[in-house]
Amino acid sequence: MTETLRVLVVIPVCNRGQLALKTLNSVYAQTVRPTLVVVVDDGSTDDSCALIDDWLAQHSDLNAILLKQENKGAGAARNLAIRSRWGEADAVIFLDSDDIWPPDFLARTSAQMLATPETVAVSTDRVLYDVERQQGKHESLAELAANPWAYFLKRGAGIGSCTLIRMDAAKGVGGYPEDIPTGQDVVFFGRVAGLGEWGYCKGVGVTFSTNYSNVYPQQSGHIHKGYTDFRARWAKAFEQMVAESPSRIRYSLQIRKLLSKRWFAAALQVNQSDSKESLNCLRKAIHCYPYKLKYYFYFLRIAIRNR
Repeated sequence: MTETLRVLVVIPVCNRGQLALKTLNSVYAQTVRPTLVVVVDDGSTDDSCALIDDWLAQHSDLNAILLKQENKGAGAARNLAIRSRWGEADAVIFLDSDDIWPPDFLARTSAQMLATPETVAVSTDRVLYDVERQQGKHESLAELAANPWAYFLKRGAGIGSCTLIRMDAAKGVGGYPEDIPTGQDVVFFGRVAGLGEWGYCKGVGVTFSTNYSNVYPQQSGHIHKGYTDFRARWAKAFEQMVAESPSRIRYSLQIRKLLSKRWFAAALQVNQSDSKESLNCLRKAIHCYPYKLKYYFYFLRIAIRNR
């Protein structure tokens, strides 16, 4: 008898009904279907629930349900789904409601996870697709398997839609940290990485939709765009990720340099609106990597300007 992997797909939705239907269509088109799909409406105020309810009724051969909660954020929506379904799946995928899978995504990632019991997660490549310009940029995630923490610091941790995670690992880290409004995936995936090896699966990449506000003006955009200081918020999340990482990662020169770049980027973003916070970010950058003269130059320039 051929071994199979029970896969739970979790899709949080908030005012993205039109886009979510495209996402659901890509799940329905999989050559290997998931065991269960849980769509969680996170307090939508538009017609998202009605659209998804109609879609589910028309695709009743897909084992899928819609849960609803008041608006608590994507992390809370994901946790609502998995905490009630711990024992019903061997692996879970947190698919964003604006991303699209190639038809063989589940077949490839499930087969690799079955073949590599030492892996806690398996990721594929992704395509960052600019909806307005209709242009895609392929991004390889091969580097992720070698050092997840370095990869996240370089490119971010928005990899949920292209990553299959063992349910035991998701449970082991307690799900998503709900107290972090933006950047929570950084902490979550950093914790998962600490539990075992990360796998990389070749093949067609998952489409990550970007720049669609003009094409779909009624659909909610990415959460971080609601924060003018999102780079500082991300830097704090990265700082927490590094603090929780193994000592060989936490104290490596590469990681310290990468974290310092995150703090420097945060300092530049908040400089015009909050000089005090900009100086705090620069102090963090210097603390992480005190050998970069540029950090001192910017610190002195801002400090003198605000004397």
